[in-house]
Amino acid sequence: AAVVRCMPNTPAAVGMGSFGVCLEDPALDEEQKREVRELLGALGRVEELPESQFAPFTALMGCGPAYIFYVIEALAEAGVRMGFSRARAVEMASWLCAGSAKLALQPGAHPSILREQVCSPAGSTIEGVAALDELAVKSAIEAAVFAAWEKEKSREC
Repeated sequence: AAVVRCMPNTPAAVGMGSFGVCLEDPALDEEQKREVRELLGALGRVEELPESQFAPFTALMGCGPAYIFYVIEALAEAGVRMGFSRARAVEMASWLCAGSAKLALQPGAHPSILREQVCSPAGSTIEGVAALDELAVKSAIEAAVFAAWEKEKSREC
């Protein structure tokens, strides 16, 4: 029997998943590989990976939705503190993340350039980003991914 290793993530529930798949089993023929790609592709993006990249993929993409939900939760909580209803704040924060992600996916786009385009000199956005930098938020996010990677590596056979 042929084996396909697959790591999905929760956005597959809305057709925006990312699937890490290993199709290295010699027992898999090309038709079977095509069927796997087609089946999973209906639910999102398929990333073919060597077995050696499964742990990092899991840490980044399998666990990643939780990191994004954490950011949405933080943004929404700030919105509530500023007077928006919780439901509205969650919707606004979610829409913000979806729209920002769509921009980042444009050909030639880079997150740092997009961020700089929003940060006016002496403006409110650059002050907010400076606060994130002072709190080492970028390093904290990287640390979360690496912690998940370490955990995932400890599970491998």
